[in-house]
Amino acid sequence: MLLPGRRNGKWGFINAHGSCEIAFTYDFVTSFRGDYAVVGQNSKYGVIDCCGETKVDTYFDSILVSADGMLCVLRNDMWNCINIDAGTESGYVFSDATGYFDGVCGVSIIQNGLEQYGYIDRNFRFIVKPKYESALAPRNGRLVAYDQKDGCYYVMSINGKKLLQLNYESVGAYSDGMASVTSDYIKHGFINLSGQLVVDMCFENTLNFTEGLCACYRNSFCGFIDFTGTFVIPPRYLGASRFLGGLATVRRAESQDESWVVIDNAGNEIYENSCLGMHYVLPGILKVTNDGYCSYLDSNFSPIWVDS
Repeated sequence: MLLPGRRNGKWGFINAHGSCEIAFTYDFVTSFRGDYAVVGQNSKYGVIDCCGETKVDTYFDSILVSADGMLCVLRNDMWNCINIDAGTESGYVFSDATGYFDGVCGVSIIQNGLEQYGYIDRNFRFIVKPKYESALAPRNGRLVAYDQKDGCYYVMSINGKKLLQLNYESVGAYSDGMASVTSDYIKHGFINLSGQLVVDMCFENTLNFTEGLCACYRNSFCGFIDFTGTFVIPPRYLGASRFLGGLATVRRAESQDESWVVIDNAGNEIYENSCLGMHYVLPGILKVTNDGYCSYLDSNFSPIWVDS
């Protein structure tokens, strides 16, 4: 896997050993998703593959890329969806797009002066007709859309079949088979894939579940809960990242300066760094941010790359 890196103000890509793989020639880059990454020049964006070959010229105002080569590209406030491998596209017919996940993309069109959301497949056919007021990006094989007329959220399968009707004020995207819900926009809980409320709405804010744990806030402090809603890592931090490869990062509360700590899934603190932020981008690869620059550390917390 290649990682974004910067030299002399220009972006390129390095490997996990810190060697340059794609030259530092871009004004902007994203991380790779599968074989593709978005790159930018002069506030316009295109797509390259992992060999550095240009797949889409830097022509667009924004691009969303999926791991399987499906693109959503923005030009003059309209979205077009593109299948890179097949060389096909939908045309500029959508007013919004969520990006492709699991071969499905949430999109909207203007109908009778109203923006209506539905879902399309890789061939740009609607699997859910555009009639909803909002649509979340597909996750965990589930589609979640809000129906203003019925005053509820519908959860659908990846082929568009309605599975659940949810009467909450808000519903989040699924991750690890769990989705956050709230009835008052203040306290958050979690439902499972069957729509059962399995974690009571008692948290001030949440991230998403990964590797069986989720960062949640109580009394303005953050810890990690399991699938039962029990804090397995007590809420004593100011912020946190998701778990990846059995490790996560948390912001220490009692430090006068910005201080981030790596913890394992038992809550053991194993590394600390005074920085503006840090999180795992790959298992065993830790990204550390300071004053607009970043570095990458290996599994032994030794530097493999420092931006310049």
